Amino acid sequence: MENKTGKLFILAGPSAGVGKTTLMRAILKEIPRLTRIPTATTRTMREGETNAIDYFFISDTEFDSKIATGGLIEWIECAGYRYGTLRQPIEDYLKTGEPCLLVLEPRGVRSFRKIYPDLISIFIMPPSFDALRERMLARGRDTAEEIENKLTVAREEIKDKDQFDYIVLNDNFATAVAEIKKIIESRI
Repeated sequence: MENKTGKLFILAGPSAGVGKTTLMRAILKEIPRLTRIPTATTRTMREGETNAIDYFFISDTEFDSKIATGGLIEWIECAGYRYGTLRQPIEDYLKTGEPCLLVLEPRGVRSFRKIYPDLISIFIMPPSFDALRERMLARGRDTAEEIENKLTVAREEIKDKDQFDYIVLNDNFATAVAEIKKIIESRI
């Protein structure tokens, strides 16, 4: 019997405003064979979200259990909630031989590389910190103080961009989508 192993692609970049999620959605439309593996979270489901599609919504107790048993590859705490990548869905999907995509914070990629050294990582760069600030302001989700805190974190995260296989500048959305699509299609 043939041993199938799918390709694991990761989009990462500064934690807010760089466009990871928007780019991911566009890439999934461009490459139908690519499947996104959702992140697990302890936050409550928002209107319009679907469990196991947008996120795996799990309780704090279940999250603790996953940490204790090695069921999470990586995890972070953000705004009082925890987010992490469940090991089992990734393992199951890679066995199909098909490519899958994850969106992560940059520091999570280190944990992934230990388990999946052949992953293909793409770092999404903002055109500038001013542009990143403007994107966060336009979203209207954060206070001015929260935006400045996120920009401080983003400056640190960008320092690690050289650990990634590819760096894509998200200055022009269509160009960034085309570049990511080209990278993924060349590696499938």
